[in-house]
Amino acid sequence: MSTAAPNASNATSSGGYIPPPPSWSFFPVFNLVTFLLVIFLNSGVLVVFIRDKQLRTPFAMYLMNLLCANIVIAILQNPLDIVTSYANIWYPGQKACTVYLYASYAISGGIMISHVLITTNRIWAICFPFSYKHFHTKKLAMGVCVGMWCYVHILILPGLIMDGLYYRPPLDIMGCSINLGTQKEWSEAVHWLIYNLAEIIVVFAYPVICFYRIRSRKIVKVTTGNSVPANSNPADTNSAEASNISNKPSQFAGEKKKERSYAFMVLTLMTCSVAVFWTPIMVFYGLAPYGYFNYTFYQVARAVYSWECVLDPILFAVAMKDIWKSARRMTGW
Repeated sequence: MSTAAPNASNATSSGGYIPPPPSWSFFPVFNLVTFLLVIFLNSGVLVVFIRDKQLRTPFAMYLMNLLCANIVIAILQNPLDIVTSYANIWYPGQKACTVYLYASYAISGGIMISHVLITTNRIWAICFPFSYKHFHTKKLAMGVCVGMWCYVHILILPGLIMDGLYYRPPLDIMGCSINLGTQKEWSEAVHWLIYNLAEIIVVFAYPVICFYRIRSRKIVKVTTGNSVPANSNPADTNSAEASNISNKPSQFAGEKKKERSYAFMVLTLMTCSVAVFWTPIMVFYGLAPYGYFNYTFYQVARAVYSWECVLDPILFAVAMKDIWKSARRMTGW
């Protein structure tokens, strides 16, 4: 899937179509506002994470990875979106088109899988808390992020390279787009192994995480209720020791309560936003191979999808009150 698609307005008179004159209509203004908000919000939250060591937990590495990806795609793609939607034609050239398609496929795919990393991290933390506590470190989190980007590029780059060398349609006819018809196997593999898989995991993993979270809370309550009182008989020392052992999950939950609380809130808000903002564009690209192409629906779906990058830093700030506190200390509010 890509946020780039052929557009009748990309054609010139050589294709039998004369585009309308440049104008600041809804979409160029929308693209400009989106670009400014993505850069400002993501950069602001990222700076807070960088300057506040207490916020840079292992889980925060995944959030910082997503913020960086949002900034990169805004820099590489949004200016070209603004120019193209304003001029109603693609004229930046082939090199700019290659950069645009790279951002549309590789960086966009990385953003989606970054959401998956946050979800799978919560699955690990809630379903297997002891191994999460002992093995999940900042280095491991950063290594997972690097591995994710390698995975995305291994899938994306072969198709992009082949398209650029042999298959890309002329810019004056189809605009900046990939000729998916000549690489159907690659297109379907990317669509399912990155885009569809990402939304499926994020949405359907949430009920599983909720179930294990509720169950772990019940276990904590039971073990806490079974703890030995301070005035118990010394003869019950062995049972008290056994009770202390059974209370280790409760002790661990107390130590990590704050991080787990905001992490679960981040996951909840992120899952809702993914379901709302990703689904329209997924529906569009799911129907496109069967001959359905409505450009108005595409524009709306893409506009909705693009605002996920705007909402990510807002959701993090809403879920993590410490971001606001740190930002206030930095700015002197």
